[in-house]
Amino acid sequence: VPLPPSQDLYSSRDLQGLTVEHDVETFREGETLVLTLKDKGVLEEAEDVLVNVTLVAQEQAKQNLELRQKKPQYVPYEEEDPATATQGPQPKVLLPKYSAPPQRPSFRLGPGGGAPAGGGPGGDPQAGTPPGPAPQSLQLPPLRLAPEYLTPEEMVTFRKTRRRVKRLRRKPLKADDLLPMAPGDTQGDFGSRWGWGGLRGAHGCWE
Repeated sequence: VPLPPSQDLYSSRDLQGLTVEHDVETFREGETLVLTLKDKGVLEEAEDVLVNVTLVAQEQAKQNLELRQKKPQYVPYEEEDPATATQGPQPKVLLPKYSAPPQRPSFRLGPGGGAPAGGGPGGDPQAGTPPGPAPQSLQLPPLRLAPEYLTPEEMVTFRKTRRRVKRLRRKPLKADDLLPMAPGDTQGDFGSRWGWGGLRGAHGCWE
């Protein structure tokens, strides 16, 4: 079978720009490691990442060993972990067990498929390390007096839409409209106004 031309072969030039999800210091001089594409979801549109299966297993075993050596998750008096006390104030997590995993160190391959100088992408020695907590400023904004009236922008937020209620107009009734509503027989005897008391007054007292 004839081999394809040399320019069509897959070489280290095609590895330029790919991300390796390991610390650059884990690769020793003269050591040969096989990197494979990291598994990802079918619909995931993230870039391709190269990993080594052996290094991933070693990092996972090291992480499990550190978790076993740590104290239990329950801390009654909110004591700080001595391992993270030197890193400054850490954000408190409600359920650290279910939080997202920390960002792993990585670097990009330079020209020719080699690691860049300095240990991180672009030669920056700190570029391969995960970013720490963002610095926060303690300077408060300048105080200002509250105005007595709302501004037009604030009025828009407080403006409420009124619900329109449809009122039904009633047609005034006339005498001709009330005649059909009266009973049919209006000439009969409707009884005494005073009931039995009127009968007793007409015929005398009952014995």
